[in-house]
Amino acid sequence: MPFPQHKYDQVFTPEFPGALENFGCVTWMDWFLRRTTPTRAKWDIFSRYLLHELAHMWVGNIVTMRWWDDLWLNEAFASNWAVSVTPCTDAWTAHLASEKLKAYFMDQGPMSHPIRQQVHDVAKAAATFDAITYPKGSSVLQQLMTYVGEANFSAGLTNHFATHAWSNTTLQDVIDAVADASGRDLDHCRAGWLETAGTDRLTLGHDTDGFALVSQGPGGRPRPHVLAVGAYERSGNHLERMALVEVEVAGERARLDLPAGGDLYLVNDEDLTFASTRPDATTRDAFFRNAARLPTATAWGIAVTTAWDMLSNGEATAAEAVQRLTVVLAVETSASVIEPYLNLAVEAADLWSSESERDELLRAVAAVCRGLSGVGAYRKAALRGFARTAAGVEEVAWLQAEAGEDIDLQWRALVRKAQLGSPTAAEAQALLDCDPDPDAWVSRLQVHAATPDAAEKNAVWQTLANDRAVLLASVHSVATPFWSAGQDDLLRPYAEVYLDLVQTIHRSGTVPARTYTKWLFPVFGIDLTFVGRAEKLAAQVVPVLRTNLLDRADRMLRSRG
Repeated sequence: MPFPQHKYDQVFTPEFPGALENFGCVTWMDWFLRRTTPTRAKWDIFSRYLLHELAHMWVGNIVTMRWWDDLWLNEAFASNWAVSVTPCTDAWTAHLASEKLKAYFMDQGPMSHPIRQQVHDVAKAAATFDAITYPKGSSVLQQLMTYVGEANFSAGLTNHFATHAWSNTTLQDVIDAVADASGRDLDHCRAGWLETAGTDRLTLGHDTDGFALVSQGPGGRPRPHVLAVGAYERSGNHLERMALVEVEVAGERARLDLPAGGDLYLVNDEDLTFASTRPDATTRDAFFRNAARLPTATAWGIAVTTAWDMLSNGEATAAEAVQRLTVVLAVETSASVIEPYLNLAVEAADLWSSESERDELLRAVAAVCRGLSGVGAYRKAALRGFARTAAGVEEVAWLQAEAGEDIDLQWRALVRKAQLGSPTAAEAQALLDCDPDPDAWVSRLQVHAATPDAAEKNAVWQTLANDRAVLLASVHSVATPFWSAGQDDLLRPYAEVYLDLVQTIHRSGTVPARTYTKWLFPVFGIDLTFVGRAEKLAAQVVPVLRTNLLDRADRMLRSRG
């Protein structure tokens, strides 16, 4: 069906959260208007947003879910188009490197829920705009398409939209349309994938006559999966795929006709399904050692995802995760994932490591950033990563020289300089005087936020949390340096203040409440007692705040465990 309107507008709006698919007129937060050329990862995000909202003209506006329990029908369908229609051909790999990782994390924590769940009121609905509804829902649609075949999937959707144009639908309408087109019974897929919470675990194992894939569902029996397992062997300093075996998993154990003697076996090669994957115990170390030799960005992405999921579940150390990320970054060929992987490496080194190993891991990430800065397509993302990991004022000075006239990068360098305890007042004022951005004062506030000084912290908290003078789109950028590693004594008093804030923040409205609850959650200067209090408080607040409180508390428990 051609788009039925005469024109299609894009309107950029200050203080608007994200983007919204008003019919024929998409409204965007003005954060998407950049003063410098975005990194490739930011272009990918922009592409996905633009196509997501465009797809909503059909999926959500011409055909609309009947009630909020089928919200995923709007959001997941509208996310799956970027790879085939834009230059962002690595968009699915970028999805794996960022959004899908968030879904894996949430789906294995206290806020896991079925993609389709009962929603009794709008307050509950507001809490479902999350990583399970969006990236997990999108990944499950990809699995459904793999399960029935792309041609059957497309034919089913075409019939669905033609039948239900200008009306409301339910999950069963979609399932019936795809089932009719494919000739497959999809009731077990609906029950397993859409009405059951949690993530399956797929582990490579051995039978007496070869390999087997051992599957475990969150409640016992696994969901149906169609996926691939790749076998790789060394060829010089690289791995080459010698076999790719596609398997349909219908139970707890499936035999795999894989060749023996491989140097690495990759479960969920090509990223066809949504599952937590593991090498077997005998090949774990070889997996970590050889993953950087894999030949494609998607294969590297699966290896990184496995390593990060192992870290998140206490099966790998921060040092192992950083080592895996840094060696993959050193050979990565997709500009789309450089920034997401650097962000993961910094998070692993800064938040998941012990205090005794933090500096060494950050130096390892900084070294990779400095090396990647010489590659044109990676330069901006690499220098931004270096701005978060530079170990001393000499390194910051090098970054400032490399930044040149890039004012945004100069501000990032000053934030790092402030974190390191060096004076920044004169430089920050000079940069503020020459910065034409009307929101440059927020960049100056980030420098204040990073400064290890009690008066500075107090002033920033007053502006950010009490006065709420910072634009919602910038709260994250100020809160992140506020919660800086190594400043625990300065930060400890704000943990108590945060808990007081959460109890009244819902009066500001859903979007501000969600923003402040998530990004002001203490990262340093807290202990497990605080986490327990946050979890207890979550039972007393509105659903959208409960989601953020439990998610952030879970992150602290896992990273400090």
